Amino acid sequence: MVGLLDDPRLLWIFSGPEGEDIGLTLDGFAQALSVREPEPFTSIWDSPADGPYAGTTMTFAITLAGELVEGIVSTRSEGVSLREATATEAVEFAIWMRDALVADRAVLTVNTRQGTEDDLPDIPVTGRPDSQLAEGFNEHARAVA
Repeated sequence: MVGLLDDPRLLWIFSGPEGEDIGLTLDGFAQALSVREPEPFTSIWDSPADGPYAGTTMTFAITLAGELVEGIVSTRSEGVSLREATATEAVEFAIWMRDALVADRAVLTVNTRQGTEDDLPDIPVTGRPDSQLAEGFNEHARAVA
């Protein structure tokens, strides 16, 4: 995807608007990841020390734009985050998540940690062409840089 801002690396947060259900399950996420990645890394948080997130949260790694990016998926908060990802990597992930994971008719949105702190609006992922996603993610990355 040409023209995307590759810096900075941000924490991108994918969820439904206002916490709407997007049909996310840990098993479904792990299965979709195994279709995409030949040897996927996933680790469910199952220690009592994980508190209320035990059994509802999973760490994962995914290859995006040729780079290994780590993230966290949570059914407790019904969302997925990518840690230290570029706009290019986040767009690739959004397209994959939209196409492989989001339930029919569910709406997927994205923001960054800095964007939520700055009260920037969520970027809608569902129902937008990939080129518009690239433009929106790039604008957002510039706004929070």
